[in-house]
Amino acid sequence: MTGESMLPSFRDGDYVLLWCWPKRFRVGQCVVVDHPDFGIIIKRVKQVNADLSLVLHGDNAKHSTNSERLGRLEKNAVVGLVIGKVGCP
Repeated sequence: MTGESMLPSFRDGDYVLLWCWPKRFRVGQCVVVDHPDFGIIIKRVKQVNADLSLVLHGDNAKHSTNSERLGRLEKNAVVGLVIGKVGCP
């Protein structure tokens, strides 16, 4: 991953391991999504709506696009659920 939007959970250069077939999402989980405006990004689930769309946010508000600007994302925009990471040396 690149950038500082998910500090301190993920650092620039970290690699993440994904589960690509999750069926459900919970608030607090980290996901990688293919966002129509921002491309492939990693964010934390802030809200799961009744229609299963997701509201996301970064851990580091100072260096992250806010959830209002990210908008709601459909479940099919999710590339995978983050299940692990390998830190960069």
